[in-house]
Amino acid sequence: MVLVFTAILETRKYNRLWFNSRTIAETVKKESWLYMMKAKPYDQNKPEEEAEQDFINALRVIAEIHSNVVPEFSQYHEENTQITNYERETRKADLQTRVKTYKTARLQDQQRWYAKKARLNLKQASHYTILMWFFQALTVIFALINVLLTNLSFNLIGIATTSAAAILLWANTKGYNELSQSYGYIAQDLCFYEDKTKYITTENQLNEFVLDVERTMTLERTVWTTRRQLNLKPEK
Repeated sequence: MVLVFTAILETRKYNRLWFNSRTIAETVKKESWLYMMKAKPYDQNKPEEEAEQDFINALRVIAEIHSNVVPEFSQYHEENTQITNYERETRKADLQTRVKTYKTARLQDQQRWYAKKARLNLKQASHYTILMWFFQALTVIFALINVLLTNLSFNLIGIATTSAAAILLWANTKGYNELSQSYGYIAQDLCFYEDKTKYITTENQLNEFVLDVERTMTLERTVWTTRRQLNLKPEK
């Protein structure tokens, strides 16, 4: 029992670490793209030094909010600076180059990621549905066996029924169908945004476009965060 309890605690700790790490990563990526695209609050009207300081301060705030998690992966940080050369060079690029970079490295990348997750969750939902049907079929078979062989000293109906119920509960808890629909919706939405990139001709248009895209992805992360928090106990 001690080993089982320890394993459960370690699993919960790992899940919480993974959950918080993804939250940090997604938030940092959002701020990074806002900075590279000269979108608010790092828009082109600010002096470069001020924009850099604002970006660094935003990263510091993120680290402070998640101070209990940052030490876990800070050992893998190989850069001596928070702002990479790629980020600086991208920010210095002309408007159309930044539009192209955002389209390929952010918009299309995220669209593929969400589409892949939608397919994966739909596949998982199908697997658990088939497994549940299998145990329900076993329940009927075991019931017929009990009727035909009345002298049996054991009853497998309860095991099959409980297994089917457990599978259904697990699938509902993971929310594979809901996640598949949510990811699919975001993936489709990002496709519509991709078509709009050809009409961006000014810095203000790029600013509004980037803010709108990042807002859409933030909405998904908010829903995802809420779902995850329901399955994880708050830290003491």
